[in-house]
Amino acid sequence: MGLNSLLTLPPIKQLYQSLYFENDLSVVHVNINSEEDFFVGPRTIVYKIANCNLFSEFSHQNFQTKVLKYIKLVYFYLSIAIRREDKIDIFTFDIFSTFIASLVKNKDTKVIYIQYELIEIEFLSILDKLFLKLLMINANHIDLFVCPENNRLELNKKLFCKLNHEKFFCLPNSNNNNLIENSILLNRNKIIITHVGAIGDDNHFINELIVAIRLFDKDLFEFRFVGNISHLIREKLGSLGSNVKLFTQVKHSDLNLIYRETDIGLILYKGTSFNFEYCAPNKLYEFWSYGIPVIGHELIGLKSVFRDPCQGYLIDMNEPSLFLDAVNHCRFQSRPCLLNYFKDNFKLDIYIEELNLKLK
Repeated sequence: MGLNSLLTLPPIKQLYQSLYFENDLSVVHVNINSEEDFFVGPRTIVYKIANCNLFSEFSHQNFQTKVLKYIKLVYFYLSIAIRREDKIDIFTFDIFSTFIASLVKNKDTKVIYIQYELIEIEFLSILDKLFLKLLMINANHIDLFVCPENNRLELNKKLFCKLNHEKFFCLPNSNNNNLIENSILLNRNKIIITHVGAIGDDNHFINELIVAIRLFDKDLFEFRFVGNISHLIREKLGSLGSNVKLFTQVKHSDLNLIYRETDIGLILYKGTSFNFEYCAPNKLYEFWSYGIPVIGHELIGLKSVFRDPCQGYLIDMNEPSLFLDAVNHCRFQSRPCLLNYFKDNFKLDIYIEELNLKLK
C-alpha cells in the first residue's frame, strides 16, 4: 500500500514473487503504464489510486490528483480492512500510508513499514511532518520496521525511539536471480564497464568519471550507460569516442543481457544528501548476482555491505588514478567466487526466511 508507484521499485517485485505471488494480495498504488506490471499473481487484486502514462507525468501531479490519491488510499484501505475477517499483513512504503495503517489496525493486523527512501525531515511537506510526528508518538503500532541497510537502520532506531529495537529488520534490496545462468559471461572481446540507472550532474560522479575514462585504452575497455541521462551529460559522454555506448532506459526484465555482457559495474552516487549517503541501490545486488564486481564511492550505506574484495572496491571517486587502479583489480576477479559469496550472504531467500518468522 503506497501513495507512489510500486512498479518502479524492483525490490518490491522480488518481495512479491518470493512471498505473495500465490497468496491473496491487494495492491493499492499509483499505476504507471510505461512500467512493467509484475502484479500478475492469480490471487492478486490491484487498486489504482491514480494512473499515469509515464514516470515524468507522475513526477508532475497537480494538487487535485494528489488530494484524490490520499482520499482513495484511505477508502481502499478501510474497504479491505472491513471486508476481511482473517489475519492481514499490511506493507506500507511511505509515511502517510504507514500512519493510516497504524491508526486503524486491529489485533489481527500487522503493519510492516518498508523504508526505501530515507526520511529527510527538512524536505518533508507540512502535512508529512505532522503525520511523521504522530507516527513517532504511536510507533509501537508498527509491527515491523524494515530498512535495506544497517546504518540506515541505526538512524531510524534513534528517530523512532519508542519502537522496540526487536521490531527493526534489515532486508537488503537483493534478489533471487538465477545464479547458474548468470555465471555465463557473454562478452569476450572487451572489458565492459556498465552503469545502470539515471544520472544527474549534481548527485553523481559523472564529470569525475569522464576524466577517468580518457585514461583507458579504447581498444580494450568499453563504458556503457543504461538509463535516463540529461542532454548535457549525454553530449559530454558522446564526445569521448567509440568506446562509450549510451542506451535509453530499458525494462527491468530486459537488463539480463546487459548484465551478462558486463565485467565491472558502477555505482556513481555522491553523498549530497542523506538518501545518497545512506544509499542501498538494488542495482548493486543485481550486479553481484551476476558475479559482477562493483566500484563506487566511500558512502556510509555502501561501506556496510562491501565486506570482501571479490565484491569490488569503494574508493575516493574524485581521484581518477584510484578508479584506474580499482578497474585493474576488478578485471581479474573471479565471477564464480562472487556468485558463491552472493549466494551465501545476500541472496534474498536468506532474509525472506527470517522475515517469515517475524511475520508469524
